[in-house]
Amino acid sequence: MSRADLIERLTELAFGYAAEMHYHQEKADQAEGKYNAVTDRVVDLQAADDHENFYAGGGGLDDD
Repeated sequence: MSRADLIERLTELAFGYAAEMHYHQEKADQAEGKYNAVTDRVVDLQAADDHENFYAGGGGLDDD
């Protein structure tokens, strides 16, 4: 294999690896977006549960 062939092959490999990294980064970004949506929903549900529990217990007000 000549030096020019080796350079061409290594360049192709480098571009292939860059494309693979880009693909995986896109997948990681999508997964992060889904994770954020789910955790935001969990926080919302916990806040609603806390709110309901607070008011179901008298709201912390004295019943004089």
